Amino acid sequence: MDTLLEKLKEHGLVTSQAIAEATDRQWREGGNLIYHLVEMGAVTEEDLLSFYQKVLGIHTVRLKEVEIDPEAVWHIPYRIAQKYFLIPIKRTRKTLIVAMANPLNQRARKEMEFVTDLEIIPLGAMLSEIKDAITQHYGKKDLPLDLGAFWLRPRRELTLKNLEHRGILPGDLVSHKIEPFLKASSTGLTILGPPQSGKTSLLHAIANRILAEDPDRGVLLTQGGALKDLLVEGQEIGIFPSIRTYLEPYTFLLIDDLEQVFGGPRFEELVEWFLAKGASVVATTSQEISTFESSPKLFGWLRQWDTILLSAAEVELPAHIRSKPEAQQHSEVGLIQEAEPFPSVSLEFLAEQAKGKGVAFRVLPATTGTYPAWVLHGIMDLSKRILNAAEPGDSITLRTIESDRGWIVEFETKGLLLMVGEEAVRDSFGGRKIRLQKRPGHGGYVTLQIEIAKEESQDV
Repeated sequence: MDTLLEKLKEHGLVTSQAIAEATDRQWREGGNLIYHLVEMGAVTEEDLLSFYQKVLGIHTVRLKEVEIDPEAVWHIPYRIAQKYFLIPIKRTRKTLIVAMANPLNQRARKEMEFVTDLEIIPLGAMLSEIKDAITQHYGKKDLPLDLGAFWLRPRRELTLKNLEHRGILPGDLVSHKIEPFLKASSTGLTILGPPQSGKTSLLHAIANRILAEDPDRGVLLTQGGALKDLLVEGQEIGIFPSIRTYLEPYTFLLIDDLEQVFGGPRFEELVEWFLAKGASVVATTSQEISTFESSPKLFGWLRQWDTILLSAAEVELPAHIRSKPEAQQHSEVGLIQEAEPFPSVSLEFLAEQAKGKGVAFRVLPATTGTYPAWVLHGIMDLSKRILNAAEPGDSITLRTIESDRGWIVEFETKGLLLMVGEEAVRDSFGGRKIRLQKRPGHGGYVTLQIEIAKEESQDV
């Protein structure tokens, strides 16, 4: 049973009979259970809002009394807003504040986090006000299927220059791979790497690069699962020609997670038509190229297209990269730390750099779990600070532990922690409230322990 329904039943706001009837309606008509409970009169919107605030301690909002930021709305596709009855209202640098009819819906939160790469801050809101806001901000639909709902707007802060400046995207990757691709036509580019290697961030940066050069150049950015939904629904209601008409003005199609649209109806036909009209395709995937062998045309395109390798771990290197010297292969590795879970691949890359200067940097496997983006940034930033202070012969060990209460990050080394200093440690974690403890160990080693409470990660 849904977590919210369990709590509503536990506190006597709805009955088991009402939940059963709402579930039956959902099965027959679609929609979500909160919608049907309200429509049935089993619970009022006012009661739900009061319940969120007074019983669950969740902040609420009356949408009629706040101004919704259009920039925030752009981050969530219409299909997600309509499916879960939610509306984004404000965007901060790393968070998206969203009004939700069911603020406990973890599936909706995960889907939004996947699409936006932002931390989602849910607020409880009235379903009727959310419906009105969706209509107002997403507009009326002329077709039986809202074609505009399946595309994303690139995150503006993700640019190639910014990624280069932060030292997480090699400059020669841009000059030797991305720029030549943008000047070509009727071609494709594959971004290959394991999950959480930064494929999505790079895809958004490429989209912004295209638009910065010429705002009138048509760029379509979509998630593979959304594109497959579009093709399936489009075929069912017979509007595939309308889909092609919609795509006609665009010159770039950017697909995140190609494997999710793989096998979708008429997908190869759509890509073939797109390339034939002189447009180009960029696709990310975490799957080996051989995974697509059952689709001859797609497999052929992927073998011909140039490839950006974000990590050699867990993926098959394309033949044209395997044939290059190892140093040149590494120059094509971009590591972008904007995601969860623990960025072990990125830290392994730091370890390789440290090894080159005679420093041993050992990263112990992280415990299972996920980490807020600011925690990951702090770990990476502090690791770089310590390595910059290191001298040949130094040894550093990093371990992380996740518990119900929060995260513990430990660095063990000789002398370097004194050189980095407490102020630099706190600065790495953005001035957040953290507890620091230094413990002497055997052989002159010192352990710096950083304790981060999970409550602090909710501070926005």
